[in-house]
Amino acid sequence: MFLIGVTVCIARPEPSAGTFRSHCHERHFVLSVRSSFLGDIIGFAFEDHNGFHFPSGRAVTECGYTMLLNHHGDLVFRASFLACHVQSQNDADYDLRLWFENRWPNGSAQAYPFHLHCALLWPWAPREMVCEENYMEVND
Repeated sequence: MFLIGVTVCIARPEPSAGTFRSHCHERHFVLSVRSSFLGDIIGFAFEDHNGFHFPSGRAVTECGYTMLLNHHGDLVFRASFLACHVQSQNDADYDLRLWFENRWPNGSAQAYPFHLHCALLWPWAPREMVCEENYMEVND
């Protein structure tokens, strides 16, 4: 008996400049993806010292992630500095490793790795509250 593995590989255009944009905003990482680049199914995976994580549904909210479409139809992903899988050095520098994945109905997929890094612009206050579209966070 022979088992043969076949991988369907369909050439997809490489993202052009400006397809992905990232920046730091207050105490959040922000990654946006142009609407023209979005596949039929999109997702994120997160990478840390324990491996890869694929949160969905309620876990996305519980972890401190927000995903929405802006008024241009672009996907905007935000993650709190206190979100799951964020690595912190001395409560001043924050890193998040994630993969953006596009999937198409024919089963093909393509993933794009990102290493987001932000530095704290001002120290944490003794108590802070952050309100997002789908969760609230209190640092005490």
